[in-house]
Amino acid sequence: MNRDFDDFYDEFDCIRQQHSDGLDHDQYGDYYDPNSENYYDLDSFSLEYAKSLFFGLGSLARYKGFNLVGHKCAGGVTEGCSQDEYDRTQYLKEQLNQAYDGQSLNLFDDVEPSSPTDEEFELESELNKLGDRCLNGVCEPCTSKEFTEYISRSIGAEKDDPHDLYHLNNQTVLDPVDMPSFPVEPSSFVEKVVEQLTSHNVHISDQMPEVLEHLCRLFNFSIKPNSKLPRTVKNLVFPAQTGIGKSVSVQVYVSLLSEHSSIIVVSKVEEAIKYCESINRLAGDDNYARCYYSLTDKNSNHSLRVDADKLRSYRCIVITHNMFRRINIEQEKPSHDLGGVYQGSGSDKSSMRGISIAECYGAYNNGTRDFVCIDEKLSFFEQVKLDYSELNRLIDSIELALDQSKELKAVGTSHKALKAIKAFRDFVLFKDDKIVMSNDSISLKSLCAEARDVLSGMGEKITYSERFKFNGSPIRLVGLRDKDAVVSALRKSKIPLQARKRNVMGISASEVMKLPSIRPEDVEPYYYEKFDPVIANCLPREESESSLENSELDKLFDDPSFNGGLSDEQVEAFKRSALARNEQTGLELASSVIRTMLSIRVEELLSSLEALGAKKNSSYRRNTLDALNEQLDALRYFSKNDFLIYKTNVQKALLATENLVNHLGLSVVLDATANINEYYQVANRFLGHVALVKAPQIRNYQNLTIHKAVGFSQARSAIYKGKTSQDAQAIAKSYASYALNELGDGDKLLIICHKDFAGLLKKEVSDNRIEFTHWGNHVGRNDWSHCNKVMLIGWNYLPPIEHVSAISASLDSVLLTSRYLDDELLETFAISQLADDLVQGLMRSQARVISTNDSDCRPTSFYLFYKDDEKSKRVLELVESQFRGCSVVDWQPNGKELPKKKTKRNKNVDRVIQFLIEKSKSYETYLRSDLQADLNINKSTMGRLIDSEYMKDLLSENGFAFRNKDGKSQHFILR
Repeated sequence: MNRDFDDFYDEFDCIRQQHSDGLDHDQYGDYYDPNSENYYDLDSFSLEYAKSLFFGLGSLARYKGFNLVGHKCAGGVTEGCSQDEYDRTQYLKEQLNQAYDGQSLNLFDDVEPSSPTDEEFELESELNKLGDRCLNGVCEPCTSKEFTEYISRSIGAEKDDPHDLYHLNNQTVLDPVDMPSFPVEPSSFVEKVVEQLTSHNVHISDQMPEVLEHLCRLFNFSIKPNSKLPRTVKNLVFPAQTGIGKSVSVQVYVSLLSEHSSIIVVSKVEEAIKYCESINRLAGDDNYARCYYSLTDKNSNHSLRVDADKLRSYRCIVITHNMFRRINIEQEKPSHDLGGVYQGSGSDKSSMRGISIAECYGAYNNGTRDFVCIDEKLSFFEQVKLDYSELNRLIDSIELALDQSKELKAVGTSHKALKAIKAFRDFVLFKDDKIVMSNDSISLKSLCAEARDVLSGMGEKITYSERFKFNGSPIRLVGLRDKDAVVSALRKSKIPLQARKRNVMGISASEVMKLPSIRPEDVEPYYYEKFDPVIANCLPREESESSLENSELDKLFDDPSFNGGLSDEQVEAFKRSALARNEQTGLELASSVIRTMLSIRVEELLSSLEALGAKKNSSYRRNTLDALNEQLDALRYFSKNDFLIYKTNVQKALLATENLVNHLGLSVVLDATANINEYYQVANRFLGHVALVKAPQIRNYQNLTIHKAVGFSQARSAIYKGKTSQDAQAIAKSYASYALNELGDGDKLLIICHKDFAGLLKKEVSDNRIEFTHWGNHVGRNDWSHCNKVMLIGWNYLPPIEHVSAISASLDSVLLTSRYLDDELLETFAISQLADDLVQGLMRSQARVISTNDSDCRPTSFYLFYKDDEKSKRVLELVESQFRGCSVVDWQPNGKELPKKKTKRNKNVDRVIQFLIEKSKSYETYLRSDLQADLNINKSTMGRLIDSEYMKDLLSENGFAFRNKDGKSQHFILR
């Protein structure tokens, strides 16, 4: 396979050079083996440097545990330590600690330590025998023979490429069987859970106790993980099937913890309250658990809710998924904003001042929380996005502010900040231009003489792309007559190139830092005096004493005459000193100036309006500043982090993902659909943040029947979006008839659909046997477990940019995302997401409830519609694989046939789209005027077609776009 060159800036070159310099070439001569030296023990480095080594060196070097993560022989020949021996070790330590308690250990003490008693001597001798091999917990023994085999495999085995998407030999897969039996004893835990489930009339199948025991051991392990767990792992993902009582298990486990603290993350506010009530009842302590959520019209205050700053006083706290995400997002945000106001909620605004997010949620008393559990599916990343249009508007706003404000215009720093952000935009556009999206272009690392010779020898004319610049890298060539032949010839000559079509390009932060921008000494007093807080944007993040030794501030404090008060001159020196120590990058510092500049301009405009008699409107001010803040926060993020350029025919944006997995420590994630979620599969790789934990898959579904109706497009545009109200209601009438005709006496049917379509369906249904919910409100809910039938109408298709973000977050590397993200990977993630949603939808019914000794459900029927295409079939294959023993039948819906008649306008749209599909085979763009002539559509009719939602949806679905350039040259972009 030919690997294209990485246009991601090669910041790892110095690492490779250091590695090469460290090799002993002289010793090996012609027989030099590059793998014979530099065995890197990644455990001895920081996580970030370990990742840099790994990504930079790739297969050039060896890494500790690279092929056999967590292998029992990774630590050499050992005797092993059983669970009983480990328990004995803990007991001996406790006894000896009590025996030696109160004895002086000071070597300079006159008091002679007393000699150990015979009993203490025996305890210490036994501990010495067990201590070394049980130091890191329960572990299997490794014989000399097994160790030899391990070394042989480690050295001789073919390695996974560190840059591959999937590390099949390097996944972290854990087995709960060997996990500890403390702090909660598994048999007691199982007994308590079974008792609780039985009291709620839950059937206990033959295999449920085994799963519950594994769950308890996993919870124990998450509190005290052993050395086998890679340091990068932050999420222990347990694919616990529905019906095994995992929510009750979490509540029971937390209630049995006698010392350890905990935090639980659940889907909804009402769940958080119920969890607290249940945990307090189980623990026999009304003050044991508390929850926190934002107060809204829907979520009123509850006696179990406390303000954020009170949470650290409670041993168990429960928060929602949304709050968990907000915690992590706010943890990353700068402490200031345009308005200088804390953006909290409710009564917490004042109480949160001076208290960090980690202190509120991740701490108990003076320590971190011991047990962290996330119940049900959760998105582990936050998208950071700035559209090109937003970047342009930001620049326009700055130019307008300078044009209209004499005060801002008079300060040189204002113009330097504008110049800095324009330089950033030009850099982005230059890079964007090098993304290959057509069949007649390629990118070259550089247009060397050899490449010129190859091209001229083939008769190819060298035509540069729009934003070509000399000495720029990379370079894109366009208008190639025979791209395949050119690519083959260049690769044969070993000339680095980028030929595959793609929608993303990775940008390294180190490149952005090299752009011309503001320096600390460029910031004039006009601005740094207005920073909020005054010096916050200028102080370094981690200030060492040595960095202050020669500062003006230290000279002040060292002055014997200094009495604690500062003169105006000394204050000015202090500010200058802080500014000189500024560690922000140029663009980051420019964003701080812009933030202040726009804040000043907003205040000027509002003051002018008030002078004209307008009433003071704080909410208008807040909304205006919030909108600007959001864009500036994104710009600030891109100024100091790697990011992606995302480019399609319909959207261009800067994009990055902020992982939310590190701020609350190691967590247990209970996700019933983890086995089919591609995010977990990619994130479970060497140096990845996910460890998959084996879970017994005990469920049978012989009583489940899946009914599939083929030939029904389930996109929003096919069901309701962009349609007239009459057409959408007619479609709703048809689907409602299909549902009603499947109901019998005693049936309860749950319909899951898009939120905007639910209202139309409800107008056609007046049967109390039918209940409704919508996508996004269905995950983790147990409100419909009495329904013996479920019907899904409309699939939850997400925009491609959402899958790009998921891929980037799972890889946790912009370099790898830039290298490997293509249409095939996007399709894999899209199919995974759709299958995940369908499975979650089906499991809202009584199919989630175990009703037999072999873990089967009560008789349940599942109805769905699907389009007759390859993607839909792959989704359904994945769904069906999750229900062992189920019956799958082709279904012909009985009821009012879907309306087939289309409006004249929509028929014309179909003609246009079909015409464009044909033209896309040979054209990249097509003029609107030419299309009108070809199809004999007049100008006004075409204008109405282009403005219709139906046309916009079909253009988007086919990857087309319409561009209107200055009212002229209107054209369709086809590729």
